[in-house]
Amino acid sequence: MSELGGIIGEQFEHPAGPNCPICKDVERAAAAVEAMGYRKPRTITTREELEALPQGSIVLDATGDVTRLRGGSWYTYETEPMTHTRMSRYLPATVLHEPTP
Repeated sequence: MSELGGIIGEQFEHPAGPNCPICKDVERAAAAVEAMGYRKPRTITTREELEALPQGSIVLDATGDVTRLRGGSWYTYETEPMTHTRMSRYLPATVLHEPTP
């Protein structure tokens, strides 16, 4: 079962197994959600991953702040611009937006 299917399937009490009709429905539902564009948000845990993000990337840091990379610095509403090194103190972070070139 896919990861998303497993998460959805956990919401139902059913006899899991190869002949379970609910499992088949859950997998079809998970496949439809993924076909609509759902992707599990990426988590970054190192400064190197942070530095590899392109300009305009937006992350949700470990303290719940949303921060955007602009001009080589990280900007949030509550702090002064931060370097990658300082921002790495607030990892792990979930990538909310990563611009495509």
